[in-house]
Amino acid sequence: MWIELKRMGGKPTAIQEAWHGALRQQGYAVVVVAGWHNAAAAILSYLEVDVEEGGF
Repeated sequence: MWIELKRMGGKPTAIQEAWHGALRQQGYAVVVVAGWHNAAAAILSYLEVDVEEGGF
C-alpha cells in the first residue's frame, strides 16, 4: 500500500498521478488523502480492521 498524504485541498501533480498509475499496474493499492486521520482510516480499511468491533 502506498499513501500520499496531502495538506487539506492539496492534489497530486501529473507526475505523481503517473507514478500512482504505475504502482497500481504492479498491483499496489494507492491512496491520496488529506490529514493523518484519513491516512489512518485508509490503512485500517486496507487491512479490513473494524474499529467499531474492537479490532484496533
